[in-house]
Amino acid sequence: MLLTLWKRGIFRRLLSTFLVVLLPICLLGINFINLGMRAVKKEISNSIQSQIDFYFENFEKEMDRIRLLQSDLINDVNLNKMANLPETMNLYDKASAILSLQQRLLAIKNSSAYIKDVIVLLPASDDENKITASYGLSKITSNDKELLDHIPDKSHNYFSFWENRLFLSFLSPLEYSNNTHSSSFIIAVELNEKEIRTALNQFNNYKDSGAVLMNPDHHYFLTTDDNPMVEISLKKYLGERKEEEKAGHALLKIKGTAYQVFYAGSTHSSLVLATYIPEKFIFEPLKGYSNWLWVFTAISLVIILLFSYSTYKYIHKPMLKLVSSFKKVENGDLNVRIEHHHEDEFRYLFKRFNVMVENTKALIDQVYKQKILAQRAELKQLQSQINPHFLYNSYFTLYSMLEDEDYDNSKRFVKQIGGYFQYMTRNASDEVSLAAEVAHARIYAEIQARRFRNRMRLEFEELPPGYENIIVPRLIIQPLIENAFEHGLENKSADGIVKVRFIAMNRFLVIVVEDNGCGMSESDLNLLAGKISGDADMIEITGMMNIHQRVRMKFGPLSGVGVDRGIDGGLTVKIHIDMEREKPIDA
Repeated sequence: MLLTLWKRGIFRRLLSTFLVVLLPICLLGINFINLGMRAVKKEISNSIQSQIDFYFENFEKEMDRIRLLQSDLINDVNLNKMANLPETMNLYDKASAILSLQQRLLAIKNSSAYIKDVIVLLPASDDENKITASYGLSKITSNDKELLDHIPDKSHNYFSFWENRLFLSFLSPLEYSNNTHSSSFIIAVELNEKEIRTALNQFNNYKDSGAVLMNPDHHYFLTTDDNPMVEISLKKYLGERKEEEKAGHALLKIKGTAYQVFYAGSTHSSLVLATYIPEKFIFEPLKGYSNWLWVFTAISLVIILLFSYSTYKYIHKPMLKLVSSFKKVENGDLNVRIEHHHEDEFRYLFKRFNVMVENTKALIDQVYKQKILAQRAELKQLQSQINPHFLYNSYFTLYSMLEDEDYDNSKRFVKQIGGYFQYMTRNASDEVSLAAEVAHARIYAEIQARRFRNRMRLEFEELPPGYENIIVPRLIIQPLIENAFEHGLENKSADGIVKVRFIAMNRFLVIVVEDNGCGMSESDLNLLAGKISGDADMIEITGMMNIHQRVRMKFGPLSGVGVDRGIDGGLTVKIHIDMEREKPIDA
């Protein structure tokens, strides 16, 4: 049973329906899901990156403002007197100057939560004093001296790092030289790591996430989460990336856990702000949407399967029955009857088919017995069977050309269509000159070549001189070209070729129509060749057989149609014309 259905092509058609319709829809749905997921992930990543960039930009603006206040302090009168002219000041003046300076330092400190303390060092004074916003006047300690020794390291001139403390760069009234103590005073602003860490906590919106502010060159690392493994990996990764990109994000795997890392670098120094978030948490909400998309795709597939089944049952199956009955009639079985039990259009078609078969049986006895009249009737039938799809496609092609405002080719195309239908519909003669027949075939081939221009090309040779006035039966070349386009290149999606050639050899003129399509199987090719070489009265009359018989009747038994496999794998059809039976006629 299954083998019978397979041989009848039912399963093959269902399989082709799945491959042509269902499979692309499935792939399209999966592609849509992937594109949607990527778009949402990109949007989430861009949002987090924008937060990082926005915060760091504001952070640097705040540092610029603090640095401006720090620079203004260089010109403070009291500070300059204490640093450069301490001998001119009595105790009262010194106390007043220290109090005034401390108040100014305190004002700078209170202007930003990021400032931990503002420090003024007077290393050149006799007492080696320092003044801070928090404690006022005191002596320079050994730690302060170490800090002074650290000052010349100005490879990053905006921030300074010492014992994991973060300072705005040290300022003095003179540029630093190799002599550490060349300045009479030094102003330093120490940043409040606690406040910075609190600000960084705004990025800890996901479980196991964290944020860091670091300087890979000076091993400075300020983090909101104590995770040594992440810190080591971040130091290594950001240290490698800081010179390549100032901002970006990447996927970093640490101990089997995937982290999304977003970072932004300072424009003034090598400070880098980064946040790391476990990927499984950041994209967790997308799983729900993904599941819904898969459910939607599954429901769509079920609907398509139900629709395909109903189409097969109510349309495809009755159509197969009708096609099968037509094939039996074509093979000479006029006792075919088909029944249909549903009240639909197919019942009407089946009834009319039965009536047609009855009428055909009645008309057989009235058909011309003479072979020449029968051949002429076949020619009229072939001539009148203008494919409506050719007409529709020609008009759609013309419409496309006009829409593209390709008026020159449009005029040529309209002229070709007119010439084609003029040739097809006139009934003056059953025979024409070979030049007229070739011109008609060329017009048809060029029209079809324009229609299929995206997947094939045409190679149409010129008719050799001296053969133009040979009288041949009408419509012997165009049907072969039509077969090449419609059947030979039916499954060819690209690089298709249709060739029309003329070969003059000895007493024969050979007209060759060749394509590089999928061709025919050996059994089908042998069957077709056997039909052409067999008894014409005993086999079905096809378009190719019609041409074969008319050419033989005109040019003798050595003429006719032959088929073979082309050198490109397609089908090659040759029309042999015996020139001994028809000499060229002078114009």
